[in-house]
Order: sequence, then C-alpha cells, then structure tokens
Amino acid sequence: MKYKCEECGAEMLNQSEGPYIHFVCPKCGNAYATYDYTKDNPIKFDEIIYSVKSVDNKTSLDVLKIVSK
Repeated sequence: MKYKCEECGAEMLNQSEGPYIHFVCPKCGNAYATYDYTKDNPIKFDEIIYSVKSVDNKTSLDVLKIVSK
C-alpha cells in the first residue's frame, strides 16, 4: 500500500515489522504507527474462560500446567 503524508504530500516509507505497522515521511519526518491484531495470536484476545482437565486422572499436574498456558 502507498500512503501520502498528510503534512507535505510526499510518499511515506513503510517501516512495518511483524504485527506493527509504521509509516514515516522521508521529507518532513511525519509518522504514524499502529498494531495489526490480525497478525497476532487470537487467543490473547479471547475472553472465554476455559478449563483443562485430565480424562483419565493420570495426567501429571506439570503437564496440565503446560497445556493450560
């Protein structure tokens, strides 16, 4: 995508990395940044409460802790 600087009209340079979106104007230094939540793990934004339990009651507590993370 190409964006024009709102201050001077120059084409902004894309300096995005990972889920971070960052554009900078090479002429006047104007910049904007945001975060693209679609590139992140959606479970971080899930508000549902889940429970983890062993089906046969033989799973160790350590394994259940790892799975629940």
